[in-house]
Amino acid sequence: MIVSATKGPYGHLKELPASMSVEWDPKVCQNQRTPLRIPDRHIAVFLREKNIKAMTMWERVQIDTTGALRDRFPAKGHYKDRGAYDDYFLVKGDASIEVEQAPNDKDTPIGIELSTPVLPFIPSSLGLINEVLSALFEAFDVSVNASCGLHVHVGNGDKGYDLAWLQSIASLLWSGSALLDCLHPVHRGPAHLYSLGLHHFATLAHTREIMRYKGPFAPTLQSVARPFFRETPGSRWSNDPAYYMRREAFYDSWIQDPLMIWCGLQQLKETKTIDELLGYMFHVNPGFEGKRLAYNFRNLRFQNDDESLVPRTIEFRQHEGTVDIEAICMWTRVVCSLVEACRDNPYRAENAALKAVNATLGLGRYDAIDILRDIGLRTEADYYQPQLRLRDVGVVELVEPGQEQDPVQENHNKPGRASKTAKNAWAALKSIRGCYRARDDSDS
Repeated sequence: MIVSATKGPYGHLKELPASMSVEWDPKVCQNQRTPLRIPDRHIAVFLREKNIKAMTMWERVQIDTTGALRDRFPAKGHYKDRGAYDDYFLVKGDASIEVEQAPNDKDTPIGIELSTPVLPFIPSSLGLINEVLSALFEAFDVSVNASCGLHVHVGNGDKGYDLAWLQSIASLLWSGSALLDCLHPVHRGPAHLYSLGLHHFATLAHTREIMRYKGPFAPTLQSVARPFFRETPGSRWSNDPAYYMRREAFYDSWIQDPLMIWCGLQQLKETKTIDELLGYMFHVNPGFEGKRLAYNFRNLRFQNDDESLVPRTIEFRQHEGTVDIEAICMWTRVVCSLVEACRDNPYRAENAALKAVNATLGLGRYDAIDILRDIGLRTEADYYQPQLRLRDVGVVELVEPGQEQDPVQENHNKPGRASKTAKNAWAALKSIRGCYRARDDSDS
């Protein structure tokens, strides 16, 4: 977020009042190389006066004058023994936030990152976030721009994730990422530097098997697309035409190759170890260290290492920065509930993954709202549905083979190309969807 330097409850945010003076060991400060950011301290002191536990990054590694905090995290067993700062809001700077330079450098706004404590996914946690942000937005002049983002880390305490749970999460995100993109503005699309799309930048999108199904000369998928060991409609569908969804930050079109997605699902379900699956979900370029994908699994590399301080979380990075508290809480509910659904009801998550890929095959209408409803997030789906309608994007809807061509493929398909295979796939999908409904009804 961006905070105005000229408005604050204690005066100018780049001036340190006497009441906020601090003491520190210069030797420790030099070793840690952590600067004392005065604006951060304004915000942390304000939250403390509201009886909210808050601290600055500088205080996390230095000696706080109140004596209430230790100078650093414990070296070992942090997540097993509960660390010293698990229940503190953390205020720090963010160099990636772009601010407009003021004529007077002192009045230039400040880029701030506010991290929440480790919170359980319960209503009171969202209430605490609401309380903190409401107080903060009232006391300070806060705004956002396109360089700001909302990152949500979802974990399982100190237990981490098992392989089956991760397979379900990764499969749903891989198959539905293009549709979920449409819940976000275009500038947070799959080409955004800090939230890159899985279908272009994940290692899974560049494996040897995947590359066989990319491009105009790719082979027919035939019967290999059975990621959940069920009959899959479209498994004999040729790879042309490729379907396009206009959801890019910097490109005019976003290529969705259904054969590539089917093949990726199969590879995810065939993984034998967590390390193998995580390798697929990392950034294809090791230089990026996997930190900038929209769905970041890299923190789970050390989830079985009790001495590691890396949080055992999946990071959802795509949401835009916002001062709409309801939007912040709603997106938090979506990603936490999505992860929970993949553990508690993997069958529904698998169905949503299958349907998302079927949509790219042209076998019916399916969008991000349908994904949310299929995994049980009806309240969240009702919240996002008006926004999706206003944006008028995000729905892949094709007619039955032999009928009028859909606009999304009018430039990518030859007139009259409604093959017998396509008709058979359509009929297969109808019968399978009947099974979906029957099984869903039996579950309720």
